[in-house]
Amino acid sequence: MVWLIDLPQLLSNPFYVGGDSYTGIVVLPLTLVISKGNKDVVPHINLRGYILGNPVIVRKTNDNSKVPYAHRMNLIPTRLYELLRSNCKGEYENVEPDSMECMKRVAAFKKNQSLVNYVPFL
Repeated sequence: MVWLIDLPQLLSNPFYVGGDSYTGIVVLPLTLVISKGNKDVVPHINLRGYILGNPVIVRKTNDNSKVPYAHRMNLIPTRLYELLRSNCKGEYENVEPDSMECMKRVAAFKKNQSLVNYVPFL
């Protein structure tokens, strides 16, 4: 954001978030964050959309890295991450049916992720 303040002549230029391949996973949520953040900051970024080249937009995996990754990317609150870790003990994909606390936390994580992946048309 500092570069935008330092170069005010660029304020009116259209801004696109772009990426290819696996960055497609990050471009959509990043565009949404910028769009929502524009309401709260001045100067506004002249966001016009996003550009993806040969993107992976949904990563289908059967591993337990989604929860730590979401936490590292600040896509889930630290409190939810801590509850997932303590209740699920690192197993977020194949949760034991008798582990009600873990199932509740995984459901909250999935609900949170469904909101992150939603990007309205700009």
